[in-house]
Amino acid sequence: MPNPGDDHLSVNALELESREQIAEYYADVFGSEDGKVAVCINTIFEYNDSGKKAGCWIEFNRANSTWEFPETNGSRGVAYRHRPVLRTEQFPYASWSHCGVEFVRALAELKLRQFARRMAKRKITLL
Repeated sequence: MPNPGDDHLSVNALELESREQIAEYYADVFGSEDGKVAVCINTIFEYNDSGKKAGCWIEFNRANSTWEFPETNGSRGVAYRHRPVLRTEQFPYASWSHCGVEFVRALAELKLRQFARRMAKRKITLL
């Protein structure tokens, strides 16, 4: 489920940072110096498949080399967007791999919950 106030689902890209770097970011942000961080690794195929099963048709646009979905206003939106978190004085943590699953905003509340349940069934790893 998206964070309150967000119109996208926050995820991290393993192409940009390692699992260990991502887990360290979340441990720092949420103050977990002891113990491990739970991470769930999903592929674009799994996100697309779960989105399609929830009623959002996601297609690859070969001309732009992007995954796209139908926005609620009838236009085509980019399904995945790079949204790096930059370090600031107010927020001293950075995450270069932070991304958004944008197509969740096209799902109605019930379909969004179905999508979230499908994605929650993935295997969790402790790092």
